[in-house]
Amino acid sequence: ATPATVQCQPGLAPTVSDNAVAVVWFKWSDLRTADHEPLHAAHSCGLPLVYLHVYDPVWTQGKSPIGGFARTGPARMKFWRESVEDLKRTLGTLRVVEKETGQAFAELAREVEIAAVYAYDDFCDEEIQMTAAAKKAVGTAPFHLFWHGLTLNSKQDLPPIASLPELYKPYKNAVSRCLVRDPLPRPAGLKLCEARVEPVTRHEAGEVTRPDDLPGRERWQGGESVALRFLADYIAASGPALYVGSSDSMHPGERNAVNATTRLSPWLAFGCVSPRTVQAEVTKFEQKRGKTRASYWIYHELIFRDFFRFMCLKWGNRLFQLRGPFGVKGLEWTQDMTLVRRWIEGRTGFPFVDAGMRELAATGFCSHLHRQTCASFLVRDLGVDWRIGAEYFESVLVDYTPDANWGNWAYRILPRQELLPLCRKHLTTLEILSWPYVHDSKGAHIRRWVPELADAEPDDLREPWRHRGKAQKVDVTPKRDSPYWFTSVMRMNWPEYQQMLSGFAWMVKPGEGLEGYERPMVPP
Repeated sequence: ATPATVQCQPGLAPTVSDNAVAVVWFKWSDLRTADHEPLHAAHSCGLPLVYLHVYDPVWTQGKSPIGGFARTGPARMKFWRESVEDLKRTLGTLRVVEKETGQAFAELAREVEIAAVYAYDDFCDEEIQMTAAAKKAVGTAPFHLFWHGLTLNSKQDLPPIASLPELYKPYKNAVSRCLVRDPLPRPAGLKLCEARVEPVTRHEAGEVTRPDDLPGRERWQGGESVALRFLADYIAASGPALYVGSSDSMHPGERNAVNATTRLSPWLAFGCVSPRTVQAEVTKFEQKRGKTRASYWIYHELIFRDFFRFMCLKWGNRLFQLRGPFGVKGLEWTQDMTLVRRWIEGRTGFPFVDAGMRELAATGFCSHLHRQTCASFLVRDLGVDWRIGAEYFESVLVDYTPDANWGNWAYRILPRQELLPLCRKHLTTLEILSWPYVHDSKGAHIRRWVPELADAEPDDLREPWRHRGKAQKVDVTPKRDSPYWFTSVMRMNWPEYQQMLSGFAWMVKPGEGLEGYERPMVPP
């Protein structure tokens, strides 16, 4: 059967046969119609258009190479399909194929003459290979690949990729004066469909997140229409004035990096809304209400998002290798899945870690700060191959992207050569003990996700081994070899960070059990 096409205004079309079409390939990471440069360009080409989306089995059926996790877990798969259905309603027609990418294009090429393909460019090897397979399938038809709208700063507006610094703060300084272009409008003739589902429940400032109001598999809906509705509601509720950056780990109080972020990350991950659209709305808000540290921090986080995308172009496949992009060596790794399973199930004996892992398993989401802490424990304290952790996060996170997930594991979690060797006598990730005091001061988050400790006293809630049996008090003075010393926020706030810790900790001897709750997997 001949695929459904959309006729566009005549303009740039070359001399082709009457059966010729241009293909707009919507990849899983750009499922929108506004600020979509390939779609915008295709609508000016003068050819009938075929809108195409491919569910490649590499992602829908594949398993991760080390841990054997599903490449796309249920939470993200549900969000993905909702986003595709929403896009189809807006476009009016969308060819959806569940086959290998090259095969999908080859079948389309047998039905019609493909005169051109319009799509976004790629920045990770797997996606680059899929685009190469598509190019091979369509023969000599030109592939027009675009970047504008894929990141906040366009690649064309930055210094050469090879010259970009590989540490975030120097990178931010290098791009701070670069142009942020306005988002492109939706092509003429396309009207956004009405959102058919309720958006995520809005949070009042300081409200503690709970399973029944977190964006989980049943509540967090995919699609451009939902994303734009949520963004509008967020702006209307003065969200930018209340925002706390997901990486702002030093911000204490009721509104913090655990519960006061935008919650836009899944829609950004699937491209239901572009970073330029988000920043444009924040800028409008600032023009009316004034620019604050809170509203600026949204820009900061979008730039951090850009950083990992551009580093993917620079690091290449080193990002996915054991030694990481910085070539760390001298570490002994284990792939013991018994350790991994306890970590996944939230049975580590450290309440802050267990709360984060249980929340992640139940909802497909936990805060960036929580992800860092859980990941650091797996790598720095259990010595598990960091790629297993990255594979698991890839499987379960509803807001997964390869750049942000693997980039954060390699950049923040994989120890730098300067920090080796790590201490093995007691807990290395001291943030497991300090951050609950900063970000969950009343213990509501831990109580909700670790019900075994629901009735515990505050100190027992964070350190349940402290008053339950034989515990030994030891001196632990934080030094500049903290695992997070390399993050700029820690360097800038080091005196305050030191003051958060008491200077001592309570250790449990190996083999001692704790009534009603797991014994810590490593001595605290």
